[in-house]
Amino acid sequence: MKTMGNSIEFSSDLTINKMVKDLHELIAKLNRVNIDTESIESIFNNLNVLNLFSKRHIISIAGLQSVGKTYLIKQVLGLPEDLLLSEVGVGEKRPVLISANANLDKMQYCCTKSIRNASGSFDVVTSSITKEELNIGVQNPSSDMLWFEIILPTDKQLGHLTLALLPGFERSSQSDSQKFLDIFLNCSTGIILVLNHMRLAQMDQDILLQKVSSTYKDKIPGFVLTHASELSEEKKKKISENLLEKFSIEDNSQIVFSDKDMASVPTEVERLIKQNSQFTFESLSLHHKKLLLIGQDLFQELSKIEKIIEVKYDIDDDSDQLRVIQKEFINHRKQYLKDLKKNMDREMKHHVNRSIGLVNKDLENENPNLWKKFKSAFKNDLSFKERQEILRGINVIYATKDPLKIDHMMIQTIDQTTKIKANKYESTTAKPITQLQQSQTDSSQISLSFLQSKNKEEPSLRNNSNSTQTKDNTSKQDDTEFLNREIEHTLQVVKSYLNPAITDVKLSNNDLRYMPIIAGAIAQQVIVSKKIINQHEISESEMNNYDSLKTKTGSIDPFKNEVNNLALDMKHMVAGTTVFFGIDAIDGEFNAFGAIVATLKGLGLATGAATGVAGIGIAAFASALAIKKGSEKIEKYKFERQDYASNVLTAAGNYQVESMLELMNEIMDEMEDKLVLAYQSRRQSKVNLSVYEEIDSRISRLKYECGKLREEAFRNAAFIK
Repeated sequence: MKTMGNSIEFSSDLTINKMVKDLHELIAKLNRVNIDTESIESIFNNLNVLNLFSKRHIISIAGLQSVGKTYLIKQVLGLPEDLLLSEVGVGEKRPVLISANANLDKMQYCCTKSIRNASGSFDVVTSSITKEELNIGVQNPSSDMLWFEIILPTDKQLGHLTLALLPGFERSSQSDSQKFLDIFLNCSTGIILVLNHMRLAQMDQDILLQKVSSTYKDKIPGFVLTHASELSEEKKKKISENLLEKFSIEDNSQIVFSDKDMASVPTEVERLIKQNSQFTFESLSLHHKKLLLIGQDLFQELSKIEKIIEVKYDIDDDSDQLRVIQKEFINHRKQYLKDLKKNMDREMKHHVNRSIGLVNKDLENENPNLWKKFKSAFKNDLSFKERQEILRGINVIYATKDPLKIDHMMIQTIDQTTKIKANKYESTTAKPITQLQQSQTDSSQISLSFLQSKNKEEPSLRNNSNSTQTKDNTSKQDDTEFLNREIEHTLQVVKSYLNPAITDVKLSNNDLRYMPIIAGAIAQQVIVSKKIINQHEISESEMNNYDSLKTKTGSIDPFKNEVNNLALDMKHMVAGTTVFFGIDAIDGEFNAFGAIVATLKGLGLATGAATGVAGIGIAAFASALAIKKGSEKIEKYKFERQDYASNVLTAAGNYQVESMLELMNEIMDEMEDKLVLAYQSRRQSKVNLSVYEEIDSRISRLKYECGKLREEAFRNAAFIK
């Protein structure tokens, strides 16, 4: 039995999700300047299919056309006769997913398409359809169709699993029906290969078996042989021996014989599906190999497009200024995230180890109400209800008696990273910046009212250089004062830079290095605001109505109490969101919590499903969701029951850290985009060049993500020992 190593990663899943969004934007921009995008459109669709595997636990049902795959699945799941009607030789042309949702009262059907939008890029859209539309669509799909799905109203058979009924294999991999076949076969948790015993000697099925045995020599598929009533016991034995030898199968449990009149088929195939539902080292390696190939394909296509862009660039122009800004920003961003991850990993490891200790203590005491279900055997023997009961118990321990503990831990870890940076920057502060040379009139136009000091005689940020020279670097108070002065200056400079009417302002390296700290403050604001939104049970309509929001939340004191002891002043925390996300103080001053919540609209919180930047943030801090994500991740692996809880806890902790870092990445992406747009708006006479610069920026970001995907694939390819 294989056991889990010390790392369960979510980074590659989050990276793929980010690549989908960035590639979407790149395709739109390339269409704007009439550059052909056909080569990367197919990769965009592949990434969307890959993204599916980060959210689902998929078992693929594969085979040649007309071997009985569809009938078999309908027989096993008890699907209606008039669903998935197929003629001989005319099967499904797109994958059909079959999942379960116990909250439904009837079967539902939907399809997912990649639809070209007005910008020339693509939107991935899932729509409800009728049974009749599904029957027609699976055999004659439109070119923009990705997959279909049938959702069952009971989870008794599938539970959390998703079956993928795949189109039949064809000799030509260029055939329309083969579009996503390779991804499903490489990335699925398990594979069930359906064979017609009468065609075993035929060339097409022999070629299929050779391909599968070569590709999956380590990841053994399950086999179902149809029309088995025609076979004698001796013939069945011979077929089994041949498959056992070809695939090095240890026993006959991976082989099931089926036919219409065999009553045992549903039970046996259901057993086979569950038996192949654990992600092994071999299937993980196949998955990462596919990630590498798609990442390499995208990198190569991006390089080709990059050469086209270079030809169209005015290389004699001063456009390299934008690249310098981005390079410096990215360097500071990487270092900040590296330090933040190190600190978060340390704190989360302490929390997870404490939780595991409490679980083990309950196990030792053999608490009859919950933990006795862990004793002996394997966790996949647990029923769905038992597993949910166990997860609820794990969540109680993970979330602790204080439901806000993890929120506090995240906030304080960001604060700790900020303070370390402040101390370092204070000791290496460059000479006062002189680039911001503007008149008093200009200054009054760009100032943020809630950033003004109550003490009118307080010296300006860097005008009094003696203040930094005489600081005591060991004083935490001095570090905080220094940081807030620097942040205030940076925010004023950025506010000016984002205003194209102010032409005589440039960003310095000193300004750029404080932007990750500002991003950290925005993330802290998301956490605190989310807590108070939940506390007051604020609805979406109330969030969009300032008066009702202000009435419901009342005083700003709860927010102040959360942030009073942080390194960065509340006014600077809110100002960071104001500057980078275009939300200004509704009251003129932030004297009501409603105004602070209003700033979160700039992060996307006020949209229907809490999407956008803040949607990721909220996901990062919900312990119940972290436990759910952790359990889904490790459902793919074999564990003894006593290991189940510790692995769920470890995965949950990793998910929260990775999600927090992804929130930071999203915020800093928005910052970078704002700087790029500001740079472009300052050169309105050269609009086309600005578009090319943005394309160049997107290509650089995607190349970085391709590299990150390769790194994660290599790093995690062998984390199961």
